[in-house]
Amino acid sequence: VRGAVTLAGVMTLPFALDSGAPFPARDLAVSLAAMVIVFSLLLASVALPPLMRGLHFAPNSRTEREASLAQDAMLRAALDSVAASARRRGAESPESAALYLEVAENLSGALRRQSGEAADVAETERLGRQIAIERELRLEAIAASREAVFHLARTHRISDSLAREQGRLLDLHEAHLR
Repeated sequence: VRGAVTLAGVMTLPFALDSGAPFPARDLAVSLAAMVIVFSLLLASVALPPLMRGLHFAPNSRTEREASLAQDAMLRAALDSVAASARRRGAESPESAALYLEVAENLSGALRRQSGEAADVAETERLGRQIAIERELRLEAIAASREAVFHLARTHRISDSLAREQGRLLDLHEAHLR
């Protein structure tokens, strides 16, 4: 698309004059137009990326404030809903009340982390360590599961194709964690 107007304009030059003689330097004009187009494409490809890296756009503070307001409102609504639901369901099922509160607390923490809400440094470090420990334990559980599946296949209690299928599923879980 770039240079189409330039090339279209130069191509409107007639091939011949009214007298039948060839139009003077038509081929030169077409060649020059094509070279200008190619040169401008190459120059833009080389020069624009470094120029754009140094270009900084002024942030739209109103849009950022509105986005921040929306994110805060969504987070507060989600946290309030989780807490209210946990209390309500805990009251409906007293034997599971402690479990509902624990799950609600974990979910609230996950929602806060997901939204990027800043917690204190100690809590952030503790949560990071907790996530790392959970990942390690999950990887060890996957390794143990894989060994159990292959043991069943070696002792001919399950088919090799089923063992391979289960192994692939475990590989996917492991890849997701890594």
